[in-house]
Amino acid sequence: WAKENRVCDCDWNWPDEECVAYQPGDSRYLQIPYFFVSSDNALQNGTRQGTGFPNVHNSPANTNWWNSTSVLPGAGKGASSSGYATTYDRVRAIASNPLLTALPNYDVKKEVGLTFHYGFEDDGLVVAY
Repeated sequence: WAKENRVCDCDWNWPDEECVAYQPGDSRYLQIPYFFVSSDNALQNGTRQGTGFPNVHNSPANTNWWNSTSVLPGAGKGASSSGYATTYDRVRAIASNPLLTALPNYDVKKEVGLTFHYGFEDDGLVVAY
């Protein structure tokens, strides 16, 4: 999903990347944070204390993934979510970080493409932008 939905604006001058020639500023609305986290062996708060490796978790095809923020552990908190106690809390806290959207668009010369990935040990969560 992330590879098909990623944004690569030709103005960024990333080497060896297929890009799209957007009008100035048109690619920003497409730049959204996304997350990956396995649901296998998850506790009620989303923390995982192990996997079924090597029988599972040896490829994306045989790993169970949380596929929406609405089903993440802790999603029932909604707007009252805070801290990092559940997987939902962690996704919400990191995805709302204003640096995720500001820094990749900061280099006006577009000499270097920036991307960010945040990881959490408790559940194996990765949030990327």
